[in-house]
Amino acid sequence: MYCLSCNTETRRESLEPGLMAEQCPTCQGTWLALDDYRRWVAQAPQQATEALAATAELLEETSPRALRCPDCAQLLQKYRVAGHLKFRLDRCSACRKVWLDGEEWPALRAQGLTHSLLHILSDRGQREVRETESRERLDATWRARLGEADYAEAQRVRAWLAGHPLRAVLLAYLQASDSTLG
Repeated sequence: MYCLSCNTETRRESLEPGLMAEQCPTCQGTWLALDDYRRWVAQAPQQATEALAATAELLEETSPRALRCPDCAQLLQKYRVAGHLKFRLDRCSACRKVWLDGEEWPALRAQGLTHSLLHILSDRGQREVRETESRERLDATWRARLGEADYAEAQRVRAWLAGHPLRAVLLAYLQASDSTLG
């Protein structure tokens, strides 16, 4: 097989102990069979990450164009990993394989996500990413409208109210005009 990024011939190598994949010796891109990955997850204990998570957050998508599966020639689908991570994983659902650009597996390792690949590639995982991104956009809008200090205070009050036994009464009090409190 030839690398999807740089067209170099790949070699079957160990991505992790017990996890084999086709890897490019030039750009470190990886063609990973999800069946092999499932077996690895089932037998490998989840390792604690020692890498810095900040590294993964700086990683940009290196293959923004659509890629074709080297096995069946279908277009690979792109999957977001997380809202704060800017790269996407490319998957062939027909062949049940995923393409990882050179720095993507180390980025997943840095985030402690090497055992979460199946969840990331699932409908539920993608829905969670979209919901998180939507919440982050809404928070950014409120921050811009209120300013950092008022936004922080509103968040503090919101957290206090969330678990308060008199929440409804307190909200009614806050919404009442001065003339009705009187």
